[in-house]
Amino acid sequence: MLTSEALNDVECEAFFYSVEAREFGREHGGMLNMEFYIQMHEKISLEKREQIKWLDETLAAMDPKSMKIVVGHHAMESASLVHGPRPLMNVAIRPILKSYGVDLYICGHDHNLQHLHRRYEHYIILL
Repeated sequence: MLTSEALNDVECEAFFYSVEAREFGREHGGMLNMEFYIQMHEKISLEKREQIKWLDETLAAMDPKSMKIVVGHHAMESASLVHGPRPLMNVAIRPILKSYGVDLYICGHDHNLQHLHRRYEHYIILL
């Protein structure tokens, strides 16, 4: 279990930060705030570019053999008829997750429980 002690050393930028789960051995997770991706028609702003760069650099620095978990607010993939998938996230974020072999993307926002599996990609939506 990831304890509050493990979070003591977290350096938190405004909306994104990394947590190394030392208790689990090689596992490492990245935390993202996906509030930037609410507007599907908007362009990728400077803040989004900084977050994308951070994600790319953080995943690149991880041990390739470690488990990689990314947590965000909005779903990239969703079966929800209300919220649905986020095209901008699929363009900007999904290729990065795929290129570094991220094992799991966990999010919420849809207010239901979903486990979506596309080939070797897993998306879990928890409320």
